[in-house]
Amino acid sequence: MVNAFFYWIIAALLCVCCEMGTPGLFWFLSFAFGCLLAATLAFVDLHINIQLVGFLAGVLIGFVCLYKYSRKLNQKVVIQTNIAALKGKIGIVIMPIKPEQFGQIKLKGEIWSATAQGGVTILNGELVEVVGSSGCHLIVKINQTK
Repeated sequence: MVNAFFYWIIAALLCVCCEMGTPGLFWFLSFAFGCLLAATLAFVDLHINIQLVGFLAGVLIGFVCLYKYSRKLNQKVVIQTNIAALKGKIGIVIMPIKPEQFGQIKLKGEIWSATAQGGVTILNGELVEVVGSSGCHLIVKINQTK
C-alpha cells in the first residue's frame, strides 16, 4: 500500500500543477485536497475502497470550502459616492426654496441647488434633509428633528 501513497501524492502534485495552469478556477485545488486525504489514508494502510471514499469526501469538502470562499469574495459592498452619498444628510437653506423654483442649501461646506419635496416653501435658515436628487439638484424636505 506504500505505492498507493506515492501515487496519491503524485496525483495531488499534478492537480496543483494543473491549478497553476488555470488560475482563478480552483477546480483542481479541490482534487488536490482529495488526493492528499486519500494519500493520508493510504499511508495508514487502509483499503483502496476507503481511500477512494476519502478522495471523494476530500473533493467534496474542497468544493464546499471554495464555494463559501468565493461567495464571500463576490459580495459587493456598495459605497455611495458623489450626490448619492448626500441622501439623509442635513443642510441649511441659504436661499429660499419656493414651489417650482430652485433655492440653495449649504451642505458639508458646499452650496447646492435644491428644490423642496411636496412643493412647499422653505425659508432661509431652515434645516433640511436631503431625500434624493434630480440631475445635479438636491430634493429636500424640512428636517423634523430639531
